Amino acid sequence: FGVVKRQWKIVRELSEYSLKTQSLIPLAIAVLHNIILVYDPPEGPAQLPDVRDLLAPNDKGDVVPSAGISNAESACALERRDKIAEEMWQDYIQELDRRG
Repeated sequence: FGVVKRQWKIVRELSEYSLKTQSLIPLAIAVLHNIILVYDPPEGPAQLPDVRDLLAPNDKGDVVPSAGISNAESACALERRDKIAEEMWQDYIQELDRRG
């Protein structure tokens, strides 16, 4: 995400757009970023590796980084991801209950 933030001013600065428009910006930037990589790839050794080469499914089927990250770090990250997802789900359920 840091690479994208450096390249796209709209991500770095406070947005004046509606939340609906803001929610579409990351997708638009990802599409534009990928188009640029296809039609105007960086020259020389600075080219980024294919992300598919850096990810591999673990024994649970989760796709996890496979380059330079220990199993313990990966397990910790997956646990944290699941905790965040559960908290988000609980917030969502509470909001639905609040709205009736």
